[in-house]
Amino acid sequence: AGEVVETGAYPRVRLDNGGEAVAAIATTAADQGMKVNLGVRPEDLVATDGQPLFTGEVEFTEALGEVTLLYFRRQGEAAQVVAKLPGINPGLRHRQVSLTADPKKIHLFHNGRSLLYR
Repeated sequence: AGEVVETGAYPRVRLDNGGEAVAAIATTAADQGMKVNLGVRPEDLVATDGQPLFTGEVEFTEALGEVTLLYFRRQGEAAQVVAKLPGINPGLRHRQVSLTADPKKIHLFHNGRSLLYR
């Protein structure tokens, strides 16, 4: 969850977890300050050393051959975060991992409705 802090073709969202997101969903000046939920599919998350959308402790991993699923420790009542990274990624359990996503892969929702389809 977060708040729209900059509007336009690529709005910027300040996330409650301290991260920041830029989405490729056009917004208007009226959307400034709007509370939104952020959605990203597990396969669209990528590890980053740059500005993260999310940083958390990997609770456990599941190696599936061509991909590794990372399950992050829940933060309070927040939804479970799962990332699907390509390849085998050993040694990540109990480590902090930062994730980001391409702005075109980030979905924004307000009151349960996608901002893309309003």
